[in-house]
Amino acid sequence: MKLNFTTIFILLIAIKFSSSTTVKCDFSIHHTNLGPLLHPYQCTASVEPSRAAVTVDNVVGGHQERKTDDDVILINIKSIKSSRIPPGFDIYFRNVEGIFAFSSDKTELLKEDLMNFPKLRYLDMSTNRLRNLPSDVFEDNLQMEWIDLSENRIKYVGLDILEPLKKLHYANFGSNICIDELARDKSDIERTLKKNLVRNCQPFGQEYTGTTYSPYKKVQKDLNQMKFATDASAVTTTTTPETTTAAKGFFQKIFG
Repeated sequence: MKLNFTTIFILLIAIKFSSSTTVKCDFSIHHTNLGPLLHPYQCTASVEPSRAAVTVDNVVGGHQERKTDDDVILINIKSIKSSRIPPGFDIYFRNVEGIFAFSSDKTELLKEDLMNFPKLRYLDMSTNRLRNLPSDVFEDNLQMEWIDLSENRIKYVGLDILEPLKKLHYANFGSNICIDELARDKSDIERTLKKNLVRNCQPFGQEYTGTTYSPYKKVQKDLNQMKFATDASAVTTTTTPETTTAAKGFFQKIFG
């Protein structure tokens, strides 16, 4: 069957609207403080129960007196059951400092979900089904102060995931597969949390012994695979002072 230009255009429009979502906002001032956010003005978002929020294509709802979209500090997406934070909120709300996504069936958290919120200071994605945390997930959120990722299924955590967050002073990783820890201040984050994330959680593509991440085991495994995959006479290994120094630095970083 041949498709003419008109048919293709109609199909593209249909695809766009099938994946877009109109979000209804109930605008209000939150009755309590949320971490560093003091009674933030919020959009409590909802969509039709029969639809999964893929892309926020439109936002409807009446603001409180003298409030506009620019006054929205918190987006509350607890009621939006979807695998990820729906993209598109940043188009309407440019000053978001907090995302509340407690118990909303989220299974992924990626850099792309947060990169358009450079003012983000507060993130609550507790009681979801997150399993992986890439190294770059918080790379564009340098103002972050408060993170709650407790009661998920986190097992894989990228190296140096918290390094960009110099203002972070609260991080809850309690009740996860690889870690169960609450850090209430910067000292706890630096002294124990960061080390335990490296020690107990498996980085992507690395070997995991069940209790401790083992870069030595990973290196040996790779060498063994090379040995069987390549003719021995064709494999040469050289070391230089630079590579030796780099290797020492890597292992010291992992094991302190």
